[in-house]
Amino acid sequence: MEIKVKNFKILVSNSDETWCYSADIWVDGKPALCTRNSGRGAPDEIYTHPKWVRKADNIYEEVLWPLNSALHEIDPKKFDNSPHVSNFEIWMGNYIEDHLKRKELRRLLNKGVVTREDGGIYTYKVKYETGMENMFKDKIVLNALPFEEAFRDFKCWK
Repeated sequence: MEIKVKNFKILVSNSDETWCYSADIWVDGKPALCTRNSGRGAPDEIYTHPKWVRKADNIYEEVLWPLNSALHEIDPKKFDNSPHVSNFEIWMGNYIEDHLKRKELRRLLNKGVVTREDGGIYTYKVKYETGMENMFKDKIVLNALPFEEAFRDFKCWK
């Protein structure tokens, strides 16, 4: 089961107790769910996508339960194999956190050199150029890594 998030929008300024966001969830290349949260501490609202072609009357049986099983296969420690909506909310919360951290990393990489050293992430206000990592001995220069690898490193330390 392939799960993709499309039309994701987040409004950080309206996020009080929870993230204020809206998104469409596509399953196996087809629109399945719409989800949103007003950012005031309530649980996520999950409803069927207007273009969803129904095979059953129950969204839980057709989409959410298989989705929760797929999430359990991805990370059994984080998601139990039960048909609870909370699995989806946890997954969506992780997606939002990753989205914001990716955005922060891109901003830092564009500002200068980003390194991992002494158990933390440091930035230098110097424009990165290829080969510059030789100047930063004993440091991992995130600018020199492929973005996904740099992100995994950044996520662990930030």
